[in-house]
Amino acid sequence: NSSLDFIIGNATQDKDILFKGNDGGSVITALTLDMSAAGNATFNGSIFSGGNVVVPSGNGIDFSATANSGGSMSSELLDDYEEGTWTPTVSDGSSNGTLTSPSGFYTKIGNTVVADYSYTINDTSGLSSGSTLVIGGLPYTSINQFVGSQGSVRSQGFGTADNIPVVAEVLQNTTNMRYHFFARNNSQRVVTVADISSGEFAAGQIIYKV
Repeated sequence: NSSLDFIIGNATQDKDILFKGNDGGSVITALTLDMSAAGNATFNGSIFSGGNVVVPSGNGIDFSATANSGGSMSSELLDDYEEGTWTPTVSDGSSNGTLTSPSGFYTKIGNTVVADYSYTINDTSGLSSGSTLVIGGLPYTSINQFVGSQGSVRSQGFGTADNIPVVAEVLQNTTNMRYHFFARNNSQRVVTVADISSGEFAAGQIIYKV
């Protein structure tokens, strides 16, 4: 008893605290508190919780005990998970247009974001027709290097008349993405404001690193 707190302790330097029990006639150590490692807890079995498991910011679940792959591993810490919504925007890179019913959902696992979206083009009259069509508002800023971000887009307008596939990419160090036309002869070009018109619907998914 210390100021009405109930204390369980081991006063011997660097010696552990063990929680033991009897499992089918065998003595087992259910929990070890390692006092030579700041009290790190090692559980001998599954951990069950009646509520959420809360991890302090900057920490996570460490998988360093698992075998590494043939690649060059940079981290084995799962330090973030998040679900939410985001709202797409449209612009030519400087001026904004308007969208009807823009909506989006995202899931972030570690440094990877998967974002779904849908919208209908409402008005592009204030946008420069020769400029790149930019869809903004992504929930996280992308990493400042090319890592092959990619995504799909389903549209009732641009690209479908000539059966040209349209793919999406996130621009580096931004919350923006743009589209590309890919023709059968492997040629490609960026989708511009001139390629779309009011009333066109689009939906898709983009995966990128942050």
